[in-house]
Amino acid sequence: IIGIADYQKSNTNSKFAYLMRHPTSSNQIGFTASEAVIHSAQLSLMSSLNSWLTVYGELLYSPEQSFGTGTITSLGRNQVEFRKGMIMIGNPAKCPLYLALGKMDAPFGQMGSVSPFTNSTMWHAFGGFGYGAILGFKKYGLNISIAPTQGGSQFRALNVPVDSTGIPSRINNLVLDLNYTLNIGNNISITAGASWVKGSAYCHGFPIVHFEPCAENNPAFTYYGRINVGDRLTLKGSFAKT
Repeated sequence: IIGIADYQKSNTNSKFAYLMRHPTSSNQIGFTASEAVIHSAQLSLMSSLNSWLTVYGELLYSPEQSFGTGTITSLGRNQVEFRKGMIMIGNPAKCPLYLALGKMDAPFGQMGSVSPFTNSTMWHAFGGFGYGAILGFKKYGLNISIAPTQGGSQFRALNVPVDSTGIPSRINNLVLDLNYTLNIGNNISITAGASWVKGSAYCHGFPIVHFEPCAENNPAFTYYGRINVGDRLTLKGSFAKT
């Protein structure tokens, strides 16, 4: 559960640079804004049914990031949703291959921020989330993901038209990711990787309209890196483009 309290001031009426919520006039009015709220609460459960089969589910309450209409006190934005869920087949002790199926993040790029309270702009622009499957390989520091994904406009940053509609009735999107981690001694690790997605969300004219069908898909790619020096220093960077 995350609670936040803050005071903000802007030189543009009702415009605040704040990626932890949808910065619209429904949330923030005038040249100053302040709040003391519950930003989000989530409950996740995982169960290993046997040595090869694992299931995971996550409930999320997030009024400040909900796509519901109205203000953060509107009923439509105060719902608990089944945010993520997956069934995974795999046993890393016996086989480096695994298969996952469900509602989950797309394996595209490096989305995490070094701040525990602020999303990265990479996630805000390219953080894919939708229905699909992942066939993965993880061993020897190598991590490979092949993710066939439902078409249409998915929950976040994924969109491939299905017969010129946004109806997700076909697996016609694809996400690929490859990264390698090199451990130098016990305290230093270096990771480098690259990803590609067949259909990003940037398939409309500006401004981007989420959850609408596209005339054609617009691919995107990214390459990224990270250096960890013990628990005290993390350097990371990404570049992404459609």
